[in-house]
Amino acid sequence: MKKTGRGDKNSILYILLEVLFFVLLLLFIILISSAGKTAVIDLSKTADQLLSEMDAEKLQKENALKIRSRFGLSEGDYLEAVYYGPVSNMDVEELLLLSLPEGFDKTLVDDAFSGRLSQQKQSFDGYGTDQMEILQHARTEIRGNYALFLVSGNAEDVYERYLRILKGGD
Repeated sequence: MKKTGRGDKNSILYILLEVLFFVLLLLFIILISSAGKTAVIDLSKTADQLLSEMDAEKLQKENALKIRSRFGLSEGDYLEAVYYGPVSNMDVEELLLLSLPEGFDKTLVDDAFSGRLSQQKQSFDGYGTDQMEILQHARTEIRGNYALFLVSGNAEDVYERYLRILKGGD
């Protein structure tokens, strides 16, 4: 029986479809693996960039002792920290950036952030309506090996800038 050549066309088309499928699968894997990756950031520079969007007059640079007393995190829980706390007891604005070690305990950091936010809300509940409004919009984020605790009257804009910095775009 004589072949019409149609089988050859089908096998070439089949091979082309396999190659196309393989290329698309490879592109998909590359996109998935690169999504959500964080850039390596300089915490001090990042803090400066974020502070430019905050009411910096209400913030003062703090040390590891303040981080421990307010968040319950010791220096062994993180690699590096930059913390700006409220200037007065009536202010609630805060910015804490942490660089975390590989294999860090995410629950420890989540609990520390939740505890600090809860403590601040308890302090101002019932009389500090302006402070409570700011606290309601607080943002926390743990992404890659970085953590952010942010309380600001401009929290959403500051948070968006932080995400851009993490993606390497700011």
